[in-house]
Amino acid sequence: MKRQTTPSRQDKIGPIRMSGLIIGPILGSGIIILPPLAQQLAGDWAVTAWAATVCISMLFAWIFGRLSLLYPGDSGITAAVERAFGSRVKKLTSVYLVGAVCFGPVAAMLTIATYLFPAAGPGRILVSIFLSLTTFGLLLMRLSFIGTVALVASSATISVLFCGSVAALVQDGVRIIPQSTFHPDDFLYTLLLLFWSVVGWEVIGNYSGEIHHPRKNLPRAVTFSALVIAAVTITVALAVQTAAASGAVPSLAAIVGTVLGGLASPIMSVLAFLLCGCAILLFVGGTTRLMASLGDEGILPRGVASRSRTGAPYVALGLLTLVHLGLLGGVYLELFDIEELVAIANGFFICNAMIGIISAMRIFDDTAAKVIGTTLSLILSLILLRSSLLILASLVAVALCMLKPRIFPLRRRILQADGKPMQEI
Repeated sequence: MKRQTTPSRQDKIGPIRMSGLIIGPILGSGIIILPPLAQQLAGDWAVTAWAATVCISMLFAWIFGRLSLLYPGDSGITAAVERAFGSRVKKLTSVYLVGAVCFGPVAAMLTIATYLFPAAGPGRILVSIFLSLTTFGLLLMRLSFIGTVALVASSATISVLFCGSVAALVQDGVRIIPQSTFHPDDFLYTLLLLFWSVVGWEVIGNYSGEIHHPRKNLPRAVTFSALVIAAVTITVALAVQTAAASGAVPSLAAIVGTVLGGLASPIMSVLAFLLCGCAILLFVGGTTRLMASLGDEGILPRGVASRSRTGAPYVALGLLTLVHLGLLGGVYLELFDIEELVAIANGFFICNAMIGIISAMRIFDDTAAKVIGTTLSLILSLILLRSSLLILASLVAVALCMLKPRIFPLRRRILQADGKPMQEI
């Protein structure tokens, strides 16, 4: 296969297909599994938690959209991190993102499989393996085709969820004001889980080099996507809370059943498949492009940078697929479950996002960026502290490994792989 470092003109996408790559993946499995869970944890404070999450998501979109315009290309926000803090921190944030995408897509695959096979058994693992291999095949195709698939899937799912939720609210009324006592610990833990529905904005930069006229089209795609995501998220959360307040068991199938009737359950299975599939495509596709750029720079082995004739980084894609298959084997052996995978992925995602946000504060001179960045950093720090001690220790160990290589001789040799003396890195 031919190696290609930049996509040809016909492979580039416009704002509509870029929106398809953003909306479905960011809604992802979160909009399917989190509304009932948030309602269970936070009670009638769940909508407040969702509103806070939507505000955080909007701020993420603003910051990472700006960074993506300033530093377009496969490296994404890691180029901004290098500009702000140097190559060591760039390598750290790259490791955090790759680590998150090792675990996160596996949780999304298992979410799809759980909808298709509610009863525990090997069927879930087999479906997840099929999804992993299908993802590998799709991401070998042209990005324009992938964007079209994501656009169709996103449009179908948000239409059903939004219309079903609006119909449920019209039928039962809207209940917003919390009646129960506020519990800070439960609220913060709910925010930690809801962060799963925020991640994704930091990955759009990895696609910025493959958009027609990015300075014009990327802001359009980001703005449109952020508004659609906010509208769908709040409407679904309100519908779930209203259903719970009326004494019903909150479930999206019951809410969508307002307009779909007996077809609600099979259609929800299809929606879960489409949304989770979009999320997997965005994260795996963006991360493999980052891995390819690290190969180009000599941080990873040069072979990782190899691309197919369609521009797909097939070596990086193959490596990540093998990791996913290995983790699915671990789930089958009951070494961990979906909740643990989500918690690990969230820890890596939050650290990656915090480094990107702090880099933006250092790069942008305006007061708005510094105020928003400081606010987000404090919120994410509080959310991260709700993670388990094992996850926190692992994140700190990764940081020490990357930033203090003399503690880890093997890591030091890897950092010197580009041929530069240690003091220049």
